[in-house]
Amino acid sequence: NYKYPWYMVDQNPFNDVSYVFNKTLFLEKTVPAIQNIRGANTSTSFDEYTSWANNGYIFEKESVLLMYDRRDTAVSSQIPPTDEQLETVSGNVQQNIIQLATDYPDVTFYIYIPPYNVLYWDNLIRNGNAAYYLKAQSILIEECVKVPNSRLFAYGTKKKLVTNLDKYMDTTHYTPQTNSKIFNWIKEEKGLLTQDNYLEYLSDFEDLYMNYDYENIFKEAGK
Repeated sequence: NYKYPWYMVDQNPFNDVSYVFNKTLFLEKTVPAIQNIRGANTSTSFDEYTSWANNGYIFEKESVLLMYDRRDTAVSSQIPPTDEQLETVSGNVQQNIIQLATDYPDVTFYIYIPPYNVLYWDNLIRNGNAAYYLKAQSILIEECVKVPNSRLFAYGTKKKLVTNLDKYMDTTHYTPQTNSKIFNWIKEEKGLLTQDNYLEYLSDFEDLYMNYDYENIFKEAGK
């Protein structure tokens, strides 16, 4: 199990030795940073850091379809998740989200479920894994909305977004403009899931992806 580096956030300066004298960190991060400064090189801004748009990637339907490897035939029915799988999902949510929020009641935790596009779900459905992912998402949402100091946001039911492949570069990564729009939605608390509305969201979500006309995407593309 992954252990959080609590020594980084506690008030004990003596246990920071694990970070200060970390060989990998020093050689792979600290030394290159010093060399960069000495060479008068400009550091990468946070607006550019790991930005797909600044690395030559194209956001358009044709590119998404080109990168999407669709299974030739779909399974006849969805594979129901096992009790063991659901216990693992629940355990991960409890350990990595719920317990953390419970331990720090004075901190507000913002949790965000990114809106993957319809081809992501086409792949899950054709492979028979959609039932598992739907249930896993249900567990995550149901548990998170119970925590008073967590704010859970999700936009998977925004049909104009998730069905517009021109806003993506593949099945999961969307344009910088979409990213900025989502930031504003979160700021305005649009898409906030609560105990009062999460069941409606889950119902709308399942209805959208399990009944979507995926074949029409490929007919329009001539495939």
